[in-house]
Parts: sequence; C-alpha cells; structure tokens
Amino acid sequence: ALAANLVLSLGSIWSLTKAAQALQGGTWSCHILSAAVSEISCTVQLMFLVLVVRRLVDEWLELKLENLDITGRSHARRNLLSVLVDADITLDSNLRICAPSNKAQHLL
Repeated sequence: ALAANLVLSLGSIWSLTKAAQALQGGTWSCHILSAAVSEISCTVQLMFLVLVVRRLVDEWLELKLENLDITGRSHARRNLLSVLVDADITLDSNLRICAPSNKAQHLL
C-alpha cells in the first residue's frame, strides 16, 4: 500500500508540476517544490485523519467493554442477592416497583 501511495504521490507531483509550468512558466525547481509541498501536506492530513479515527474507535471499544463489565457485575449482584434473600424487589427513585417479583408474590 505504501509503494502504491508513493507512486501516486510522484505521479501527482509530476502532473502538478506540468500544469503549473504550463500556466505560469517559470523554473522547474519552483514547480517541483510547490507540488512536493502540496503532496506532503496532503499525506500529513491523511495520517492525522487515520490517527483520529483510530483513537475514536479505541475509545468506542473501551466504552463498550466497560459497559459489558458493568452489566456483568450487576447481573452477578442480582444472582447473589436472589440466593441470599427470600424475596427481592427492584424499586425506582420514587420507590415504585419496577418489575414483578415471583418470590415476593409467593412470600406474601
């Protein structure tokens, strides 16, 4: 992939040099320098974009794994609670029952 990018970059430098020379006249070295700077700038921007995308993907995966870990812990706590107590009821912030509990029904 790197070799293909290098060939494309050199081709781009050549075509930009020819186009600039045809439009403005002037020296070869000036046009080659201008085309090379343009190509280097494009390459740096592409590398920066790849790094940003990689970092975003890493952060997204980290959050997903953290969420799975929290979900697993919550499930383990509920299982342990169900073994240790006769009945458990989940309440919301207003102390209303969130989900039906068969054990509580049998206990009452």
